[in-house]
Amino acid sequence: MKSIVSNIFLLLFFLIFMTLLISFARASTFDDLWLVRIKPQPYGGVATTFNDRMGAWDNSLNHNEYICAHMLEKRGQHLKIVNLANGKFIICRVEDRGPHRRFWPRREVDLSTKANKAIECDGYCEVSIERVSR
Repeated sequence: MKSIVSNIFLLLFFLIFMTLLISFARASTFDDLWLVRIKPQPYGGVATTFNDRMGAWDNSLNHNEYICAHMLEKRGQHLKIVNLANGKFIICRVEDRGPHRRFWPRREVDLSTKANKAIECDGYCEVSIERVSR
């Protein structure tokens, strides 16, 4: 009786372990795991304005374009950002890293000045974010 219970326990442990291993194998990094498994599309958060001159990759940022900063999305990824208050949306390109989750846990994306004006965000608004392939 004792060996049957231990065999069932080992089988159950093995099945749980394999399930976790297979589900984590789809994401190559933690950032991919966060975006693919934990945050299904479209996900939401708070959008704010940023006015940095230099990006995280030592690139100059032109605030007369539709650009944004996102902590986990890759550089060059296009995002559809919808202002939930009025339904206006833009498609912008990720050109910088930020905002950092440690200091601003609800802030999901920082938008350039032109992008903020396009969706009529006064510097702080609730948005929905979705990846767009271009």
